[in-house]
Amino acid sequence: MPQQERSRATQARILDAAVRVLTESGYEGFTTASVSQRAEVSKGALFKHFPARETLLVATVLHLFERQRGRFAGALMSLEGQNVRERVRAAIHTLWDLLRDPEYLAVLQVY
Repeated sequence: MPQQERSRATQARILDAAVRVLTESGYEGFTTASVSQRAEVSKGALFKHFPARETLLVATVLHLFERQRGRFAGALMSLEGQNVRERVRAAIHTLWDLLRDPEYLAVLQVY
């Protein structure tokens, strides 16, 4: 695998691990050590991609929002062809599910 692809894969692994740490341990338990351990990368590798805890935290929140946006957009796309009332009802239910998601609740702790 070329270096750039390995780098992207490592970064994705770190962000996925960071999401799990934030979701399971909250803001207080979100440490670079816990993320590097969960991602199975050295602290040096983590700091190569994210030079500080705050940088990692911001990237994690952005990563989560992008995942949530993708889920919401995908759900809305699946509603094409339904009447407006059904689409609005399904969109509200989808949004409600996203807002109750533990990942979203973890982001609220960061705020």
